[in-house]
Amino acid sequence: MGRHLTDEELIDLLYEIKSPESHVERCEGCKERWERLLAKRQAAIPPLEIPEELLIEQRRRIYERIERSAARIWSLRPAGAVAAVCVMLLAVFLSVPRPDQEETALALAAGDSQLFGEIYSMVESSEPPPIQPIYGLFEERQ
Repeated sequence: MGRHLTDEELIDLLYEIKSPESHVERCEGCKERWERLLAKRQAAIPPLEIPEELLIEQRRRIYERIERSAARIWSLRPAGAVAAVCVMLLAVFLSVPRPDQEETALALAAGDSQLFGEIYSMVESSEPPPIQPIYGLFEERQ
């Protein structure tokens, strides 16, 4: 006869994790425990009685949603294409330089060369830095 099935093995059989064993049919102790376990499961899960009309109505609503979502997708496709074209036009518009931007860039380049010239003259000056404030006293005011 062998050993009796453990509670875990009976639960595995109940949830069909393991394949049914013939031991339950041969052993009276295991068969009694198995039948009690099945009775507890049946008591815990009452059978559901769903009216046929409810299922038909539910199925009809699901089909309506599917049809509405399919129609909505078709209506959004042109909007997506229009948005993509607008983004591309905006990118082209912003990437083309305007004439006033070119003039500003030239003025900044001239300002940069003047700035670099002043910095170079300050660095290459042979005078010590403490003399600089004295020059400030003698500058002409406009």
